[in-house]
Amino acid sequence: MFALLTPATVRLLAAGAVLIPAAAISVGIGSASHFASIVTTPRIPGSVVLAVTVACAAVAAAAVTYVPLPVSQAPSRRLRLVLVAAVLVVALGAAAAVAVSGTKEPRALYYHVAWHDEFLAHPALGTGAATFGRYWLRFGKPLDFGGALDAHSLYLETLAELGPLGLLLLLAMLLAPLRGALARRRAPYVPAAVAAYTAFLVHAGLDWDWEVPAVVVAALCCAGAVQAAELEPGRPLGRVVRGTLLAVSATLGACAIAGARSNAVPAALPETTRAPQSGALVRTRV
Repeated sequence: MFALLTPATVRLLAAGAVLIPAAAISVGIGSASHFASIVTTPRIPGSVVLAVTVACAAVAAAAVTYVPLPVSQAPSRRLRLVLVAAVLVVALGAAAAVAVSGTKEPRALYYHVAWHDEFLAHPALGTGAATFGRYWLRFGKPLDFGGALDAHSLYLETLAELGPLGLLLLLAMLLAPLRGALARRRAPYVPAAVAAYTAFLVHAGLDWDWEVPAVVVAALCCAGAVQAAELEPGRPLGRVVRGTLLAVSATLGACAIAGARSNAVPAALPETTRAPQSGALVRTRV
């Protein structure tokens, strides 16, 4: 998406070719080390992972600094077609990977419960907000996979709980910042902001990203940056106004997080199925 929108596509691709090798090595070492796993013993010590990561970052920084990049120029029609084809191939490959992996984990069952047992049973208005957990207890496999409050797809869960109208309202809100983004693509930060926001929109359909404040706030900031690109430059806000807005935003965010903690946990196992040796209800997210 970034490469399609930016007028400096050739320069961007050249920079990516310079940076990708070091980034790939760093990611590969981190993944192979299993250092972040809580189940298996790390294969590579953390000090080695850190040293390799720092070295890769240094190599990437030196490459960007000293390797000459081509002059910024608009991509040709052929290059744009190649990029579109590459995006489609990557999207189809990712969809296939998700479909294959879904058969080996409860995520596919979450989708089935939300679609078959919620939406198809109540196609007009849905089952009501925050009701997926109850349907999971009724039709899912809580004894095998534990409790689940979310269908792990923002769009499917909204469709199941709030019906088609709720999904349309959600999509209208989420897609509004992208309106006119193509016309504003020459602003220096718009291509990057659109690409990051689009990545969030796609991944929100595969997991419960909307409940991770750091991810949602970053995505909404990108959306706001795209919208702000069409505003005429004017008088900047004063320190008091900016401080007040920041304080209000932090307060509202804290209230939202606190409000999300419910005393009623519909995804927890009922009392009759609680293990005798356990004193806590089971609640997991996968």
